Amino acid sequence: MFKTDLMNIAQEKYFYEAVPLNRAEFEFIAKFINSLDKTAHALMWSNFDNYNFCANSSEELLRKEGLEDYHSLIEALGIPIIKKIYKHDLSFFDNEKEKNDFSAFIGFQYSRTKKMRENIKKLFTFQNFTRLVSPEIRPDILANVLNFLFSDIIGNWVSSNAKILLIINQSNSDFITGDQPVINLKATSLESGIPTTSTEIYYPFSPKLAILLSETFTATELIIKDGDNIHYYNNFICDDSVSQVYAANSDCLNAYMKSDITK
Repeated sequence: MFKTDLMNIAQEKYFYEAVPLNRAEFEFIAKFINSLDKTAHALMWSNFDNYNFCANSSEELLRKEGLEDYHSLIEALGIPIIKKIYKHDLSFFDNEKEKNDFSAFIGFQYSRTKKMRENIKKLFTFQNFTRLVSPEIRPDILANVLNFLFSDIIGNWVSSNAKILLIINQSNSDFITGDQPVINLKATSLESGIPTTSTEIYYPFSPKLAILLSETFTATELIIKDGDNIHYYNNFICDDSVSQVYAANSDCLNAYMKSDITK
């Protein structure tokens, strides 16, 4: 196991504190939802309603912790499935309910991170984007809402299109993880200006076990015996981490340490 709980990697208190939206922010989110495929509208509007219900509550506890509680429910759905993955059991992917639970879990694990929130805020530093939005929009507030909603987009992709591959590490090297524990190996950087057009989700569960989610797999299991292939995935984790990486022991991190990343 990694020497940290995968459920608690680099989480911040009140990460999802719900703040009331102004008119410009509400309209921006509404346009965003309506721009998506109609099959996604019902769920997206439902979650947006949940956000607004918490944000406009007169109860401080609900504003600060209501969405966190929702996230905790999603995490709870993922726990029994993670236990199956540890046993190399992928049967849940053929069970509609379990697959949907797992998809929601992956969506939140991918989206509910500082990196994803900062990426959304970074859009407001690009002139081509800012000229399209109202100056009344607060980037940090909008980032929180979109961060919450993006989990549904990832979850829907997993449920509808993805195939799963179990990666079994039999090399002398270990998988590592970080404060962005679930990553898209096909993602492009915001700075490149090139849109991401494909998805391949990587999620290490332990030093010797990980999964890949993609639309192209024909197998369900991959055994890796070459440490160089493990380093390939670990480098992605390091590149996507904001400030923290984790491993089973400190020696494993030496090859990946950067000045701005700490254990």
